[in-house]
Amino acid sequence: MELHFIELSKCRRRKDIDFTDPLDRWIKFLIDPSFVKKASMESTFNYPNLKKAVKLLDESNYTEGQLIAYDNYLASIMSWNTTMMHQFDEGKAEGRVEEREKILRIIRDLKSGVSTDEVARKYDVEVEFVDMLR
Repeated sequence: MELHFIELSKCRRRKDIDFTDPLDRWIKFLIDPSFVKKASMESTFNYPNLKKAVKLLDESNYTEGQLIAYDNYLASIMSWNTTMMHQFDEGKAEGRVEEREKILRIIRDLKSGVSTDEVARKYDVEVEFVDMLR
């Protein structure tokens, strides 16, 4: 971990801030966050950590009502994600059950004497798969 002590009053006088240098980018953020906020909207300005800092700065300026609305928004996203994951897991389980039932029907048809080609066509599977179940 590196620690840097910066005298912001001296940095404000600098004219040679180089955005290719990470330390200079953070200095610019500390002395002029509005510049970094405007620049972060541009596609050429691609520094994820600074974008996060700008976002946190914006969020820290929210009113109490905005914070409650934002928390509710995040809660609804988490709820939606949880619901989708649950539905996905249920769908996978249903798919496995349907696949097992299909395999059992194929095996029953094979035992009753139905040809391999006919079973493959009936259940829309490869002939090699039916042969494997024989």
